[in-house]
Amino acid sequence: MITRRQLLKLFAWAVGGAGSGDTIVSFSNSISPRGIVIHHSALPMNEGLYEIEKRHISRGFGAFYWWRVYHIGYHYVICANGEIVGTRPEHLRGAHAKGANDMIGICILGDFDSSAGNMLPTRSQMKSAEALCRALLKKYRIESHLIFRHSDIDDYTVCPGDHFPFDQLVGAIRERT
Repeated sequence: MITRRQLLKLFAWAVGGAGSGDTIVSFSNSISPRGIVIHHSALPMNEGLYEIEKRHISRGFGAFYWWRVYHIGYHYVICANGEIVGTRPEHLRGAHAKGANDMIGICILGDFDSSAGNMLPTRSQMKSAEALCRALLKKYRIESHLIFRHSDIDDYTVCPGDHFPFDQLVGAIRERT
């Protein structure tokens, strides 16, 4: 007799996600977001979703959720022009910060670490990040002190980089919330 787990794995494989073992099939991968984690892609701004998806597939970040496979571990990606792209449902556990995947992961395209140069997020990215964070704080009744840099969660990384104006972002959110 086939188990429910085997049936879900078979279904995930059929929709194109589990053939290489890159998909987590779980009944308990739902979350109630308890905070927000800000990331950078650590890629040039012109390298977007395709490159992130390729990297996350290779790292096994896929998740099967409500009959669909999601490969990108962040919940949102903010493009150079400020476009906000939803890449994972808000109630699906993330794959972006060890120990904090029950928080919403927001990735801003670009590499804002001084070792990569002097890149800064665009004004459009900052406006979108502020608006998105404010909306999420309100929607989930999250306090603004629960917005973190990835490096606040995982000390092995400098993400989102020392050139990312995190204090400015959080200050603007608090000012308008």
